[in-house]
Amino acid sequence: MEIVRSLDEQFARLHERSQALVQAVPTDKLYWQPPRERARTFPVYSCGEHILRSAAAVEQTFGGLFGPETSPPKGTRRCVSGDPPPWAR
Repeated sequence: MEIVRSLDEQFARLHERSQALVQAVPTDKLYWQPPRERARTFPVYSCGEHILRSAAAVEQTFGGLFGPETSPPKGTRRCVSGDPPPWAR
């Protein structure tokens, strides 16, 4: 199916760009946010938050990133279960 192949290619490019961004941003700045000028201003999301939000949107929209017949892109780590990091609780 052409649309499935196209989506797969687009997700692979998105994943590559996200990895490049994470590698380019210093670790201590990945979740940095500028201070709000006023209490009622909209939040400004950090680079890390944008990446997490986009991944969550893709997963929610498509019912998961990988199904029983698919596998993650080459070079990625296998999923393991465990406790979420403190900032995700």
